[in-house]
Amino acid sequence: MSNCFKKAFVAFGGNVVSSVGTPKETITAALRELECDSLEILKISNFYSTPAFPLGSGPDFVNAVASIQTDKNAEELLMKFHKVESIFDRTRFHRWAPRSIDIDLLAFEDRIYPSKSEFLKWSNLTITEQIARVPTQLILPHPRIQDRAFVLIPFVDVSENWVHPVFKKSLNQMLGALKPIDKERIYQI
Repeated sequence: MSNCFKKAFVAFGGNVVSSVGTPKETITAALRELECDSLEILKISNFYSTPAFPLGSGPDFVNAVASIQTDKNAEELLMKFHKVESIFDRTRFHRWAPRSIDIDLLAFEDRIYPSKSEFLKWSNLTITEQIARVPTQLILPHPRIQDRAFVLIPFVDVSENWVHPVFKKSLNQMLGALKPIDKERIYQI
């Protein structure tokens, strides 16, 4: 791919079966569906079993992260992700409900979108506010990366050197800042 292609990181998760099978089979099929002439998957993390978030909200998830390069912009990627989610039976009943697949754009180059202040507003929400509020626009990097071991652990698999463009911390630094209990029930499958 040429130099006009941009690098991004994408999170995948699921905790109920889809028309193609288990969450791991669904994520694998979604990765195949995503790869096209405008999107190349560079590296895929290991697959991990992780507790549902928030704890007790459903069956355990399967999570993975991929590094990609693309000539699409962030909004076009998000639209593509939503189309692929619908192919694999994703329905949106309420926030953090069990789902066949969830595809989230974690980071797009080192972009902060739409602004640093807007990012900080969303990254500082309490858990109650996170449940009640959903952004109406794309926020990058994903405002919860630093809080979620189920994202950080597979993210490290594909890019140990990524540094958060707002917090200026590496993935390993953010992972090290989490409580041990946040990491102890996550294991490679």
